[in-house]
This record gives sequence, structure tokens and C-alpha cells, in this order.
Amino acid sequence: MTPLRSWRFKAHDGQTAEELAAALVAMAEQAPPWTPTTEAPADEAPEAEESRPVLTCLADVQPEILRWLWPARIPLGKVSLLFGDPGLGKTFVTLDIAARVSRGMPWPDTAGERLSPGAVILLSAEDDVADTIRPRLDAAGADVRRIVALQGVEYARGGRGYFNLVCDLPALEAAIRQTPDTRLVILDPVSAFLGGTDSHKNAEIRGLLAPLADLAARHDVAVLTVTHMSKGIAGRALYRAMGSLGFIAAARAAWLAIADADNPHRRLFLPAKMNLAEEPSGLAYALESVTLDGIGPVGRVAWESGSVTLTANAALAAAAADPEDRGARDVAADWLREALAAGPMTADDLKAAAKASGLAWRGVSACPCRRLTPWPKCWAWTWWRAGR
Repeated sequence: MTPLRSWRFKAHDGQTAEELAAALVAMAEQAPPWTPTTEAPADEAPEAEESRPVLTCLADVQPEILRWLWPARIPLGKVSLLFGDPGLGKTFVTLDIAARVSRGMPWPDTAGERLSPGAVILLSAEDDVADTIRPRLDAAGADVRRIVALQGVEYARGGRGYFNLVCDLPALEAAIRQTPDTRLVILDPVSAFLGGTDSHKNAEIRGLLAPLADLAARHDVAVLTVTHMSKGIAGRALYRAMGSLGFIAAARAAWLAIADADNPHRRLFLPAKMNLAEEPSGLAYALESVTLDGIGPVGRVAWESGSVTLTANAALAAAAADPEDRGARDVAADWLREALAAGPMTADDLKAAAKASGLAWRGVSACPCRRLTPWPKCWAWTWWRAGR
């Protein structure tokens, strides 16, 4: 049977509109019935591309020792993530890390243990190189001869553009090759280099960051990405990095920068994820000002000695508390400790005692000291539960 699309109508000069319409109707009546099919015609079917599996026998794989840029904190050959609210000094932290890499200076938690210097490639979309980044690196003691800024890309067809991860990874790889002994690449913030990729679509972000992770592995460099924290006061630290969960999923190590709930001038650097080793302790830092000749005061990171045992989740829970309520919560916590000092009390007796003391039961029963100690280890909560 001849398919309908093979019919052709040939108009003849001199035919009226009515004659043309009648001819079309006659052709339609004489045309064979058409049955739809799910198979494309042979001349339109796309050629199937032959594919073959790429297999690697694990017996042929030589085991390698995991290497670290910052021991137990930032791995080499992997992607790491630093996230937190604006104004907490995330960029100061990344530049402090860059300065230490450039001079082989000891890490804050390994005082006196110097390393061999390495090079750093910076991709910064928010700060000016001349009046912000360079002075901060100088204040941090960096060897700026080993630090380069990738500020754009040039195209073979002509013109320049801003770097983006969608199509410019070859340019980043060329930058690594052209910069001897590159140890660290910083993207701050990573959301500025996504091109047209939707930062909230998990599949797209995973597809974009996977080649970046491959690049890090090929050249044995640490890639440190920076992003902000999502809005809201609830949720585990793992889910608080802005954008898709793909950012935290791609990172082998993730760090939360957050203000200390008890001291807003003190910042905390806490592990939110560690896939490659036992989760390390956190650190604390503050931002201090130093004066550089000809420039004036410039900020830099001052790390505290010692570690921080507070977890990222506990720090977020403390930050979620209304600052205006902290005074009342502290009063309730002190009262609760005093009330239970002699031993356990039943819930009814404790509630009556709180009412007699003019305290709201809601504030007391919430165990205000939870921001200092997790509930399962809180002695006040344990005693109160034992007396119920």
C-alpha cells in the first residue's frame, strides 16, 4: 500500500478555487487508510551506536595511599566544600589556606610541622584581585609568586569570557599544567561558575561536578569549593549547603563556618562531612586586623590553639535559638540544675516547682542546656527523665 505522504497534488493553471477543493476531496477519499506505527521508517531510523564496556580488573589496580593537603581535613585529588552564612570569613579562611600552601607553613592544628610549598589557582567572582585578595594574602603571609588568579578564558574563535564549569574545564586543566606544582584550586563561590546550570537540580550539579572531580584526581590537586548556607533554622548540617544536594554529595569533605552562639566574634570551623577518614574535631578562629605599609588595616584569620568538640549539628541548633530568649534560657538552665542537685524529681513535682519560682514550664522542659551538651548526655535531662 502506498503511504498517504507519498501522494502529491499537482495544481493546473486555470483551475478555480472550487475545482481545487473538489480535487483535494476526491484525493482524500481515494487515499488508502493510514495506520500509525511505533517504528520509524527505515530511512529515518537513527543508527544505533555500538557501545562496549570499559572494564578494569581490580587485580590490575595498584593500591595507593590517600594523600592530604591538610591532614584529615582537605584531601588531595578530591573536591571539598566550605559553606556558611555571609560575613563569617569564609574567603579569609580560603586565603589563609592558600597562603599556607604557598609557603609550606604549618597548619593551625600541626604547629611546627612545615611542608613543601605548592602553587594555588584562585577563581574568585566576588572580590577584586588588587584591593582585596592581594592585601589579604599579604596579611596572611603568602608567597604571592606561587598564587595565580584565573580571571577568565580566551576562545579560539576570538573574544574572552568568564570561566564556567560547563565548557571551560580544559582551560582550568591548562592552567594547572602551566602552573608548576599546583596543589590547590579554589572556586569562591562555586555557584558563580555554573554557566547555565540550575544550582538546585541535583542531576545537573552531579553531572557538572563529576568532571571536576576527575580533573582533581588526574592532577592530584585539592579542589576547594565555597558556597553560602541555605536559609532556615532547622535541618542537619549536611542539608544546609545552598543549592542542590549534589554539592555536598560531590565533596569528599565538607566544612561548616558558623558563628559561636555564645560569642559572636568567635567563628567555628566544623566538619559537616568526612568520607575518607575518621571525622576530625573542629577548630575555632577569629578575624583580626593588621596594618600593611601603604595600604592600611587588612583582615586575616587568627586560629585558636586546641580543638572544638562541638558538632556542626549542635552548632546549628544553638544558632537556631532566638538570641533574645537566651537570657531566659540560661536562667531556666541554672534553676533546673539547682532543682535537681538533690536528686531526681517527678515531672509533676518539677513542673509545680517551676511554676512556684515564676518560670515558664515550656522553657524548663525544653532543657535549655541542650545547646551545651547533647540530650542523651545531659545530666539534668537524664535525671528529669528518670523521675517521670
